[in-house]
Amino acid sequence: MSLINDALRRASQSDKDRPQRASPPPGFRPVPAPKSSRLPLFLAVIVVAEIVLASWSFGKWWMARHPLASIPRSPTIAAPAAPQAVPPPVIVKTTPASPAAPTNTTPPAPVTTPAPAVVAATVTPAVEPPSLPWPPLKLSGLFYSKSDSRVIINGNLYRAGDNIQGVVLKNIEKNKVTMEWNGHSKTLMMDGP
Repeated sequence: MSLINDALRRASQSDKDRPQRASPPPGFRPVPAPKSSRLPLFLAVIVVAEIVLASWSFGKWWMARHPLASIPRSPTIAAPAAPQAVPPPVIVKTTPASPAAPTNTTPPAPVTTPAPAVVAATVTPAVEPPSLPWPPLKLSGLFYSKSDSRVIINGNLYRAGDNIQGVVLKNIEKNKVTMEWNGHSKTLMMDGP
C-alpha cells in the first residue's frame, strides 16, 4: 500500500512543478459557433404549403356543393278571372214630343236594349297523364333540426317548401322526406348506417 501512496505523492508533486496554462483575459473568450439548423425553416414552409392546399381543396368542395347558378323555379299558373255580373236590361220609355198630338193614339211600346251576352269561362283542370314518371330524385343527406331542417337531393341543398324539378318538398322529418308532384305524394327515406 505504501507503493500506491508513494506514487500518488510523486504525481501530485509533478503536477505542482508543471507550468500552469494562462487563462485568456475575461473579454477575449472564444464564442461558440452558432449551429445552423434549417429544420424550423423547413417546417414553416411545409405548414404554409399545407394551409394553401387545404384552402384550395375546401374552395373546390364548396363550389361543387353551392353552384352559383340559381335553381330554376316552376312557372306559376294564374287563376282564371271570375265571370262578371250582367247588368239588368234597361227599359227606355218614350213620351210624346208635342202636347197637340191626338190622345186616341196608343203610346209606343217600351224599347228594351239587349243585355250583353255573357260567355261563361269554363276551366278544365289539368289532367295528369298516367304514364308520366316522377322526376329522378336521390336523397343523399338529411340535416334535421326543429327550426331549420335541410336535405341534400341530387347534390343540392334544399329546405321545406322548395321546388325541385317541379316537385315540391313538403316536409322534412328525422329520417324521411315527403315530396308532392301533380297532386301525388311520395316519401324518400334516408338509408340507415
